[in-house]
Amino acid sequence: MPISLDDFKNGMERLDVRDFHKKKIWHGFEYFKSDRKKGVKVSIILGYNEGYDNFHIDSFFASLYFKSIESARCPLLNKYHIVGGNTVSTLTHSFMKELEGCELRISQPEHIDILVNKIQCILNEKIWPYIDQYSNIEEVAKEIASKKRDELPFDIAYAGPHAAAMLFLKQTNNPAYEEKLIETVNGLKQYVISDVAEHGSLAEGSVRVLKMVEEQLHDDLEKVGYEFYKG
Repeated sequence: MPISLDDFKNGMERLDVRDFHKKKIWHGFEYFKSDRKKGVKVSIILGYNEGYDNFHIDSFFASLYFKSIESARCPLLNKYHIVGGNTVSTLTHSFMKELEGCELRISQPEHIDILVNKIQCILNEKIWPYIDQYSNIEEVAKEIASKKRDELPFDIAYAGPHAAAMLFLKQTNNPAYEEKLIETVNGLKQYVISDVAEHGSLAEGSVRVLKMVEEQLHDDLEKVGYEFYKG
């Protein structure tokens, strides 16, 4: 017997999501909580596509939103008309890989039971530890300081990830800030120069990102003698 959206929603209600709030969103479920003391909001989203007689899970991720980072970043994202400037987001991590081997096309009641049990295990074993660790801005800064961007255990959400990464280091007075500052901004600058050389005016978006990062970090870049992009 095909399942209904109510069946699906009732199954999700069985999840133990600590003291998080719950709400149904467009093609998904969100579980969220704000910690005013830490200045962090956490959001867990399970997304799906609805078929004729089934629901297909297509996203499962956790996001952390740091007020101190976003309040410094979002005005410039908007100023430079960078896509995502009105969307406050800092760190994300997808947990879809942990769902491998699980039936993601939910068409029977027993599929819901299996999915709920699997998600609960992922919450307990992966997501809560991830949230507990990286809700701490100091822990995020340590990871950024010690690892290359593609080695980080989280994604620094677009737009403007370069500036966001540097803000974590700057706001925590991390000793790696100055070294990472030059490395990061010079790397971005070289990418933009190459992008402009190859694509001309089509690289306008890349140029805006660089200009935003340069303004965001202007005083510190000026102190170390950085040559600002003139293109």
